[in-house]
Amino acid sequence: GHLTGNRPFLIGLGLFLASWGVYICYLILRKPESLAVDENHISWKHMYLLMMAAQVGVAVGYGVG
Repeated sequence: GHLTGNRPFLIGLGLFLASWGVYICYLILRKPESLAVDENHISWKHMYLLMMAAQVGVAVGYGVG
């Protein structure tokens, strides 16, 4: 059997996740010195949310496909 997902949904998900990743890079590069002193830098929250959104999004993309 083949794993086939909803192609337009997965492409949209990929574009959304990539743009979110660019925003996370912006957060990191805006004040890189705060990564070493702040234990809860806002970029960490976004990175974990991005990973969870990717997992859920791929599951949905293949579930509806």
